[in-house]
Amino acid sequence: MEQRKASRVLILSYATLGVYTFVWLAKTRAELLEEGGEIPPLWVLVCPLVPLVSAVGMIWALGGPALALGNYFLIATVALAVGIISIFATIGVWVYWFLQYTAAIETVTDGAKTQSTLFRRLVFMSIILLGGVWAASVQKIFNNIEPDNVELAEDDGNGVERVVGPV
Repeated sequence: MEQRKASRVLILSYATLGVYTFVWLAKTRAELLEEGGEIPPLWVLVCPLVPLVSAVGMIWALGGPALALGNYFLIATVALAVGIISIFATIGVWVYWFLQYTAAIETVTDGAKTQSTLFRRLVFMSIILLGGVWAASVQKIFNNIEPDNVELAEDDGNGVERVVGPV
């Protein structure tokens, strides 16, 4: 796992209003996949939002909140139903995606950090708008993972270094 400063993850997550969090998720997802994790693509998180944005855009384009009283009552009702369904679909997809993501973290840390603990922290921190704090804390976990293929060199006293660890 790539070493990143957790403080940088935190600051950029809030400075970019969450955009960097998605960049960080994409990067760490790729690293977790290399380590054997199974996580759906990141674009899956955006898919349920498309109908929601479309529904809201349609309502505003046709007259905004007063639309329900006007000539487009049926269109407004359908747009509202699509929006509500999209909200629930988004929640379901995000729960599934982050369950897979936290399961991959548990795999990479060899169970040192459990999926249920990580997921509970994510839900709690997201509810109180601290998703960036969660990302920074997970980055700290990644920074503490020992790489498998690190060459450890030791000086033998004669100025010659020899490999003593796994290669």
